[in-house]
Amino acid sequence: MIWFGYLNSIAAFFLCLVILWVFTDGYGQMSPQTLTTNWFPRKKGIALGWSTMGYPVCTIITVSLLTTLIGVLGYGKAFLALGVVHVCLGFLTLFAIHDYPEEVGAYPDNDSTGLDDLKAMLEYRKNYKSELTVKKLLTDKNMWAIAVMMGLLWMCTIGIVSQMVPRLTSIGYSQTMATHCMQFSSIVGIIGSYFYGWLDQKIGTRKSVMIYCWGYVAVFLLFIFNNTTTGLILACGIAGTGTGAICNLLPSYIGTVYGRDDFAIANSIIYPIASMIRCLNFTILAIGLNMTGTYTPSSVIFCVFAIIAFFMAVKLKAVYQEKE
Repeated sequence: MIWFGYLNSIAAFFLCLVILWVFTDGYGQMSPQTLTTNWFPRKKGIALGWSTMGYPVCTIITVSLLTTLIGVLGYGKAFLALGVVHVCLGFLTLFAIHDYPEEVGAYPDNDSTGLDDLKAMLEYRKNYKSELTVKKLLTDKNMWAIAVMMGLLWMCTIGIVSQMVPRLTSIGYSQTMATHCMQFSSIVGIIGSYFYGWLDQKIGTRKSVMIYCWGYVAVFLLFIFNNTTTGLILACGIAGTGTGAICNLLPSYIGTVYGRDDFAIANSIIYPIASMIRCLNFTILAIGLNMTGTYTPSSVIFCVFAIIAFFMAVKLKAVYQEKE
């Protein structure tokens, strides 16, 4: 991050982006999701509902924060300041965060019912060797189903966020109005993160994902057929709910199918595949714009992907592999 503020060539820019994405996927996705599953194996839905509120909050504050910092400190020093904050957070985690609740005398889910003593549990967790391997996962239909299904939905999520402001300005709304709609969507995302976590806990991850799919179908149909202010507000509200939930439902689905013990290795394969599918949204947006000069073709494609994801969820049955 500090280096990013002082880049002076295209080659360095490209290399820095690659490194940033590695750390984003490694730290930003793998670590907190594994920690949440370790601490809340059966209540992961509601726990992720709270913890993933950080994503929409980030969307709300980042642009204004960066603009202010760059205005006060200049480009290089602004990223230097952010980098120093991250270094401090890194040292803080050494003391404030633990891999397992057993390390600090707590029980998973805060529930000691039917569990052995903490010392024995911690010993088991630290010495556990998963029977899953990369080869086994790559031949597992469940793995591919989760990765592709959630990757398609993630692609839809980024597709909505990427096109929202330029799409609204292209149909006559002012830049200010479009930005306010984006901010409104992000605020709703905080509520959506908790809502889908609560729903996950109440009806299960698979059914929550099925509802999630039809929410996106509704958004893209509104984008395609309705340009009224009422339709716009409704679309932004539903879209915001989804943007706050995608990083909740993906790890929850992995935890549901593979359990606490095998989550880390399963997540290390599923998440990168889903992430690669997610990144195709920019290609789809570009193809649509080249075809008609509008965002309608890409909205149609994303809508179809959301329907495909729904039918994949219908077929995918949870398989609990966690050992008792």
